[in-house]
Amino acid sequence: MLKNLLTLGTGELAARALHAVAFVLLARALGSVALGQFGFATAATSYVLLFVMQGFDAIAMRDVARANGELKAYTERILGLRLLLAVTACAATGGYVLLAGGQPTTSRLLLVLSVSYATNALTPRWSFLAIEQSRPLAVVGILSQSCFLLAAVFIQSPSQVLWAAAAQVACEALAAVLLLWTLMAQFGRLTVTVDARFARQLIRQSWPVTVSLVLGGMIYNFDVVMLGAMGKAVEIGVYLACYRCVTVFTPVLGAFQNAAFPWLARSYPDYALVRPRLRWLTLAGVVALGAAGLVIGAFARNLLALLFGPAYAEGAGILRVLVWILPVQGARALLRQVLVTFRLQHVDTRNLSYGVLTNIAISLALIPRLGALGCAISTVCAETVFLVFSALAVRARVARHG
Repeated sequence: MLKNLLTLGTGELAARALHAVAFVLLARALGSVALGQFGFATAATSYVLLFVMQGFDAIAMRDVARANGELKAYTERILGLRLLLAVTACAATGGYVLLAGGQPTTSRLLLVLSVSYATNALTPRWSFLAIEQSRPLAVVGILSQSCFLLAAVFIQSPSQVLWAAAAQVACEALAAVLLLWTLMAQFGRLTVTVDARFARQLIRQSWPVTVSLVLGGMIYNFDVVMLGAMGKAVEIGVYLACYRCVTVFTPVLGAFQNAAFPWLARSYPDYALVRPRLRWLTLAGVVALGAAGLVIGAFARNLLALLFGPAYAEGAGILRVLVWILPVQGARALLRQVLVTFRLQHVDTRNLSYGVLTNIAISLALIPRLGALGCAISTVCAETVFLVFSALAVRARVARHG
């Protein structure tokens, strides 16, 4: 597990660093208005993408980690199901843009970004995680983000915002092709299959995870949508810049979770096998992310001005609040994996719903008066509520197994 974590974490950190540099270049070239349009379209697209991806990865990883011989069959059937959903999502997006109209640039961005439904559907990322082969993921991640950074260098004005969206989709397509090629080199040719019975069984098991993904997206993207809906669209660009300083650690956190998941899956049903190590790993996550948050908060204004330009420095107060989600995320990172391992994904969904409701209530109350700062406060409160209920669920529903 440690080897997997180091490989995947290093690759994700390098890829995120490249993406962060690309985002900085885009923020400077596009300005806060065009960046806000790009961010709004990306947030809207992410909700539809959840319909395509759903919670299949967690269930497939859990099952394949226990029986590696099922990898090829699972991969072929999930590819077929997701491609079918991607075609449906693309058609729905095109119909919406055609009928609803709306701001021209945002509409075009939605159309370009809708291609990502297919690129993500074709990405067999979960397959490598299930068999604990993190090296291909690390290499492909760095390569695709290097290409995105190269594209960002050539974007010089707000009028090129569509090129930024196209570059993002193209890099996702490159990653999908490379991972598919690598997987087929090991397991032979993949035949895309639409298996109705398999789809029903998978959806029946994964729907709580899917709902959790939707709710999780609401914690992170709902605020962007609400800022636009409540007349604060001008603050979206600054808020996104602040959030990017925090989400730079998201891939590392994801690598932490993904590296531990197969190990946790094999421990079922004896929680006592993993409890001591789980505590130490959680403590390490809290300390590391808490330290990073303190550093970012201390130099918030200088960091924003250095990365994105003087115009973004006004978001220092927002960033100083947002950094507190880092230690909270470190504390609950593995708790969610434990719940899925013990077939309690529906409990995780319930816990997350409490966090989302907290986020919505506080956002509605604070955004009219505080704008993006209200979004930051609501996000920290939502993450804290999510952590508390996750910890209580593990203690009440899982700890009794060990």
